[in-house]
Amino acid sequence: MHDQLKEGDTIEVSAPAGDFYLEKSTQPVALISGGVGVTPMMAMLDAVAANEPNRKTVFIHAARNKEAHAFGRESAEKISQLSDGKVYIAYEEKKHESDVCDVTGFISKDFLQKVIDSQSICYVCGPVPFMRAVVQHLTELGFDKQNIKYEFFGPSLALQS
Repeated sequence: MHDQLKEGDTIEVSAPAGDFYLEKSTQPVALISGGVGVTPMMAMLDAVAANEPNRKTVFIHAARNKEAHAFGRESAEKISQLSDGKVYIAYEEKKHESDVCDVTGFISKDFLQKVIDSQSICYVCGPVPFMRAVVQHLTELGFDKQNIKYEFFGPSLALQS
């Protein structure tokens, strides 16, 4: 697009569509992202902070390493505006001993069980292998399927084994 469009060209756009949005609820919420999947989670975190600051919220983000960690400072600032919010960070690898994270390697089922309230509505967004693993962990932990919501940047069939 950047190479083909010129100033003054007309393009067709439409309003955002889909069913991946933060539901207003009294239930706790878990926002779980990997890589660029953090972008819609930041919008959801902004909405919780602005409209439901007393809602129990867990924000989990996985990145390859600290250098690839987007919105680290911003997510911590938003969580600090909540009365019951926590941020957890997972790095696939720590490049420096000073890199601080809660998980080194991949997010495990045990980790999710420890940090997410079992009544939470869970939103998951990220690369397909990440989403496949997280959704499988949540399902195995007994989360209601209606409370596991995810967004794809590709075909949704990719999660099915």
